[in-house]
Amino acid sequence: MLTVKKEDGSYFSIEGRLKKEEVKKIKEKAPYFCPCCHKKVILKAGERRIPHFAHEKLDACISYSEPESEYHLNGKLILYKWLKDQGYEVNMEAYIKEINQKADLYFEVKDTRYVIEFQCSIIPQALYIKRTVSYQQAGIQPIWILGSKLIKQKRAGTFKLSSFEWLFAFNESFYPSILTFCPLSAMFLKLQSIISFSAQVSFAETKKLHLGSVTFHQLFLPHDITDSQLFSWIQKKRNWQFFSHRYAAIHTGVHRELYLKGLSPSTLPAFIGIPVPFGHCFETPSVEWQTYIYLDVLIHLKEDERFNIDIIENAIRKRLKSGEIRIRSLPLNKSDSAPMLAITAFLDLLAKAGLLLKLISGEYKILPKPELNRVKGPLEKTDFVILRELCRT
Repeated sequence: MLTVKKEDGSYFSIEGRLKKEEVKKIKEKAPYFCPCCHKKVILKAGERRIPHFAHEKLDACISYSEPESEYHLNGKLILYKWLKDQGYEVNMEAYIKEINQKADLYFEVKDTRYVIEFQCSIIPQALYIKRTVSYQQAGIQPIWILGSKLIKQKRAGTFKLSSFEWLFAFNESFYPSILTFCPLSAMFLKLQSIISFSAQVSFAETKKLHLGSVTFHQLFLPHDITDSQLFSWIQKKRNWQFFSHRYAAIHTGVHRELYLKGLSPSTLPAFIGIPVPFGHCFETPSVEWQTYIYLDVLIHLKEDERFNIDIIENAIRKRLKSGEIRIRSLPLNKSDSAPMLAITAFLDLLAKAGLLLKLISGEYKILPKPELNRVKGPLEKTDFVILRELCRT
């Protein structure tokens, strides 16, 4: 730990490397105490690691997380100084008594209370959610920053994101971002406007932001999805259409549904499997949950027939109950209605493409059959151009 309590009740923080004389002076002013459990702590100041305090005895402490890695300690210090340089009054390792929890950094901006948690190792999902919900219930906005070393990039713009890494996703627009930081380079790596193709594979625009060139608020500016992301999406979708049957179990999931109806992924309409706002709320691939909407509802409707979104939502709920569609855990997204927003966005894109007509009543109407197999516009348009027009917000 870097912040401790003194006998007089005031707090003391180590803000970097210490000279031998400074170490001596700090030790002379002992004792020091853990702000959380109030037990004695001692200063550890070797030559290799950043000086820090540790409990005298490894007794149970409600905030116990020792030993911290050098990577984490250094990152916490750098972020602390970065915020202070911007004029914020920052508390490092702040103990928040109302929820019995210690945050890496705590500060306030006008009427908003913030905590920053710099997470450099994998922790249980239940613990992450518990800490996040505790902050939210206390009226504190948590900002979780992932250690950059944990991110796995398959190729330029393509990432393999685990369910743990997805916990860090936050919405600043219709598409989420994940913020990472590397203390070795003093650089943020922001995965922005992420479009999730499957449970693990996602396409993101990456932005490197050096601490010296970005402010706190600039970290959260929204961005639109890029052309390269859409190209990658189209290629991945085509691979799924033409090759997924080779490794899929024909007797399970969406492939079984298609097989029973005499269909295959390659024969699905072009409007199935498009990236939509809030689509990341589904862990199930877009090509699959949109296929279920097509098979359960759209394929049975006649031209000019009207339908309400409720019929789609009911079909999705049945698939959720059976486990054929799965919702992704996104604790930083407080909206429970986000999956339904994705469904609405999908239908609205079909209306934008000329496949459906959205009525003033909120209902949708199936357009005549000639329109159902193509997107409105010149036939020479490529899939990419069409997708770009549909997906631009």
